[in-house]
Amino acid sequence: MKKNETKRNTSKRSLLLVALLLLVAVFTFGGYTLSKYISTQTSGEQSATVAKWGYTVTADASGLFGEKYDNTGSVTAGSDNISVSASGKTLAPGTKGSMTFGISGTAEVLANINFKLTGNDVELKLEDGTSYLPVEYTLKWSDKEISSRKLSDIEKYVQNILENPEITVDGLKSVESKTNVYKEPGNEELALSFTLEWNWAFTNNKGATGTSAEIGYDVLDTILGLYANNSGSTSVSYNGKTYNVTGSNHVLNLNMTFSVTQVQSKA
Repeated sequence: MKKNETKRNTSKRSLLLVALLLLVAVFTFGGYTLSKYISTQTSGEQSATVAKWGYTVTADASGLFGEKYDNTGSVTAGSDNISVSASGKTLAPGTKGSMTFGISGTAEVLANINFKLTGNDVELKLEDGTSYLPVEYTLKWSDKEISSRKLSDIEKYVQNILENPEITVDGLKSVESKTNVYKEPGNEELALSFTLEWNWAFTNNKGATGTSAEIGYDVLDTILGLYANNSGSTSVSYNGKTYNVTGSNHVLNLNMTFSVTQVQSKA
């Protein structure tokens, strides 16, 4: 009887020991089956600043045209020494005006500079082939200057100076228009100031070609003034002679557009 009880007790202890070993094995070895694979990489702290845009464009046309001009021919708001007085902005022989404009700065992005100067030149055309452009424009920048009687020339001069600030006056005489002027990111700072002057000379004027150029600029100025007074007519009579006008513009119109824009690529 005691032998049987001893066997049963021994068997119970053996089963208890096996169960304990299995439990230890689950926690010891089976615990690895509950893990997951992990790969880690950090970028470190990164930052970026907004690209700099430092271009500034300026323009002042307050002295370009006036209702009054003094005896030096300059635009005036005063009442002394007046040589020209009109009901609106006007121009006449012996008058002149000017405007200033410029660009400065640099940027960390590609920039497109667009400069346009459009309008109408004062012009008289006669049937005999005579062409008269009484107004002369002079563009000044740095210590240089160049003149023309056509606004379209002044436009292309400015465009090419913007592209190459070191260009010479002689170099400008053969240039073409530049629709797009680009400045690369981080270029040296651009600093250009321009003065555009117009002048209708009172004496010793130039600008006429053709047969009637020989009659003198005083006569041509007078014909243009008479035509402006009666622009509905196609002929002008002066000193007993009739001059047939085939084309004329007695309004000096000027419109300047000057802008700098960020672009992603060159056109």
